[in-house]
Amino acid sequence: MARIRTIKPEFFLHDELFELERETGLPVRLAFIGLWTQCDREGRFKWRPLRLKAAVLPYDDVDMSRVLHALNTRGFLVKYRCGTDEYGVIPSFKNHQVINNKESKTELPSLSDGEIINPAIGAGSDAKLTREYRVDDANQGEGKEGREKERKELNTLSDSNRTAESEPDRPPAQKKNGSASVDGNQDSEFAGAGGNPDTVETAFEEIFWGAGLRKDAKTKAKAAFRTKYREWKKTTHGTPEEFAQMLASDIRLRLQAFVFGFDRLLPTSYLNGERWNDEKPSTQGQGDAPAGGIKPFVYNDPESAEVFIDYDAMRSAMAGSVR
Repeated sequence: MARIRTIKPEFFLHDELFELERETGLPVRLAFIGLWTQCDREGRFKWRPLRLKAAVLPYDDVDMSRVLHALNTRGFLVKYRCGTDEYGVIPSFKNHQVINNKESKTELPSLSDGEIINPAIGAGSDAKLTREYRVDDANQGEGKEGREKERKELNTLSDSNRTAESEPDRPPAQKKNGSASVDGNQDSEFAGAGGNPDTVETAFEEIFWGAGLRKDAKTKAKAAFRTKYREWKKTTHGTPEEFAQMLASDIRLRLQAFVFGFDRLLPTSYLNGERWNDEKPSTQGQGDAPAGGIKPFVYNDPESAEVFIDYDAMRSAMAGSVR
């Protein structure tokens, strides 16, 4: 049964939801609001995409499974299983909703009674990676203290699903005498605390940050850069500088092809979406001037948030393409 819920004016300024909607092309903001009405007083709901679509987006030609997946991958939802049934919970629900005392008590199992289903890697994939989520026995009850503990755990989980954007990863612990780390390998790129420069931060500042994306949300972007570098390093064993150079080259290629548009893209969106793995665009008539003498018509200034367009060069390129 649907319930009446409240919405704060600040919701419409939520930049992460906006970026998610723009990247996926899905109505995630409206769907997220609609999901509140399908939740019980604890922010839980049954994970039934067809039924949820009928209740929330009845007239939209959209796959509700993809909408739920998008919200799940960014930590706005947590999916879990109890027995053979699947459920979802909104971690921030109680922070923004004032529940009527007359609303009936929840009948859905809590997250602590089930098993978390991690979002599949790769949009559109139906594969599920699961792990067991254990909670102390003191949190099994529905008392105020137990609910408060569960809410804190949900918030922690939600933050971790967003690629640690709000808090940079901390370097691994070093021995006080400055010797190698516990596993015997000195992690040199995180050696800033020992007097040596942090090469990850240096690569981010000197190479990636000036590659041409929008210069917004720098702290989140730096944290996402560090996290993605760690994942990339596991398979390539490359340096932070090589990782940053790879990203910077990809960004410039896509800017020349005008893939990101006039306002370009947030660095966090580029990193979290791993856009460098997308199909490489064609830059014919938009990159460096070819032998025929056609000038590039898109110029980006890495020191500012401006894009300059030479319309004469654009018209010449277009005229040449139809000959």
